[in-house]
Amino acid sequence: MATTIFDKPLDHDVSEKLNTGNVYNGLDQESSGYALDARQGKALNQAIANLNEIGSVINGSGNSSSPSVANETATIINSIELTKGRWLIIANCDWSSNANGYRQIAFQDAKEPTRNLAVTSMTAGANKETYQQLVRVSTVQSTATVNVYGYQNSGSSLSAYPFIMAVKIAI
Repeated sequence: MATTIFDKPLDHDVSEKLNTGNVYNGLDQESSGYALDARQGKALNQAIANLNEIGSVINGSGNSSSPSVANETATIINSIELTKGRWLIIANCDWSSNANGYRQIAFQDAKEPTRNLAVTSMTAGANKETYQQLVRVSTVQSTATVNVYGYQNSGSSLSAYPFIMAVKIAI
């Protein structure tokens, strides 16, 4: 009887080996009697890694800051770095109390600062804080920084209390 290097008996005859013609380099074989080529291990590992990445959350770098935004000046109030994929990006901003003018927040790609990816504007409330939220689904082709700009024209500087986060929704 044939034995292994551990001197344990084999359960079958070693002459029954896998026919190399039955090794399949693909993931769509439905017939029995085929073995998966080892090269598919890398493809399966990458697919699992991609699935694990979906749902990952990234928070902005300035979520605990409160920058001052000068009157009629666009100011970066927060930013976030995103990797390749499709992202749901959410930004919130509370503005300090002031009843004059309007407030605006915008997403901009740091590589293309003249092009807004999304903008929301609103008129200030009567001596109350102004709250804004901006939501955007965006496809990132390679690692990119998304800046959140604040703009206001109240007649004086205002404090902004920004928050940004992104959730990866597809690879």
